[in-house]
Amino acid sequence: AKSHHVVPVVLASDWHLDEVVKPEQINGLNAYNRQIAELRLRRYFENTIKITRNYLKGFDYPGIVMAGCGDILSGNIHEELRNTNADVIMSSMFHWLPLVAAGLKLWAAEFGKVLVTWVVGNHGRMSVKPIYKNRARENFDWLFARILQRDLAGDKRISWAVSDSNRAFFTVCNTRFSMTHGDEARGGSGIAGLLSPLMIADARARK
Repeated sequence: AKSHHVVPVVLASDWHLDEVVKPEQINGLNAYNRQIAELRLRRYFENTIKITRNYLKGFDYPGIVMAGCGDILSGNIHEELRNTNADVIMSSMFHWLPLVAAGLKLWAAEFGKVLVTWVVGNHGRMSVKPIYKNRARENFDWLFARILQRDLAGDKRISWAVSDSNRAFFTVCNTRFSMTHGDEARGGSGIAGLLSPLMIADARARK
């Protein structure tokens, strides 16, 4: 009677972990490397708690949802990525899995329950061109989630919904979500920008 139940749904997408961007190669405009990614990952988990507790007060949080939308790792789909990533992809997974697991445990301690929903992106695929059969299982995003799920199997506070397709469906507080990475929506220009390909992709999905 005194407080509203709120379940945060927090996007986890396009982290491109272990991609390297050197500022001297792009006129000093930006930079990205493993050290920066580790800092961002830590802030992602910690600031989620900070926002819900310090800026959205007065709510009861019975749990939290991580909406994993793919491209967690930089991947090998382009030759330049394969040659310039901070590490080879298997070794990258070995480095990042414990850090993400620690973040999920942090959320579990704060919110009590964590639901991890997961779809794959395009950067984690093992084929040169996109595929449709075995799209998820032939993708390092899927493997990343499955290893996380296995490593955290003993933590009953964390539940999993790892999709075997390019789309995942889940319901939070009577609101149904349809989640996808979105790489099937291509093109877009002019005043409509990305809206047109998004609307087309949505119409095809509904059909």
